[in-house]
Amino acid sequence: MAGLREAARYNKRAFALWWRLDPQIFLSAASSCAVRAAAPYIGMYFTARLIDELAGGRDPAVLLRLTLALLLASAAAGPGGGTVRPLEGGGPGRQGLCHGKKLL
Repeated sequence: MAGLREAARYNKRAFALWWRLDPQIFLSAASSCAVRAAAPYIGMYFTARLIDELAGGRDPAVLLRLTLALLLASAAAGPGGGTVRPLEGGGPGRQGLCHGKKLL
């Protein structure tokens, strides 16, 4: 358990240093990763709602609205369907959180 506590302490210190360096990069990277992680679930939600409406009321206005929402969610997810890529070559100091782009 000491290893987990030590790793958590180091992570907390690293994020604090990164925050002091440039909070905007931290907030941008964190929010971008959160959106990319949630993108597949948003698509699944709208797909389930669309199937539910097809099985139930079949209201054309609702079907159109859900189809447009699903298309917009898919387009916002971008290539790869919103999949989150693992860290490549180290931590956030050398690479982006989930995008693999250089930050420093």
